[in-house]
Amino acid sequence: MQILLKKISQNAFRKLSFLGCLLLPVLVLLIGYFLFHESLPVWKNNGFELITSTNWDPNNNHFGGLTALLGTLVSSLIALFIAIPLSLLAACFLAPLKTAEI
Repeated sequence: MQILLKKISQNAFRKLSFLGCLLLPVLVLLIGYFLFHESLPVWKNNGFELITSTNWDPNNNHFGGLTALLGTLVSSLIALFIAIPLSLLAACFLAPLKTAEI
């Protein structure tokens, strides 16, 4: 009886995992479509200036996102410069402690 329940639960988990794998790309595409569709008025109003301009004037519906874009890139690079050496040092420190079972 226990073996039968184990097989049923494993089969159910396998099918649910497969269903999740099929739904994930659909959800990502739907999110992308929603973001594109909802941002069209801003792109029509500002054009390519949306990512190349630093002018941010909500009263006149001018939104230049270059400052925010560059700030995001700089903070991400700083985080990478901190995280990569720390993670490599942690891996080098923990490597000798690795057991054969892992």
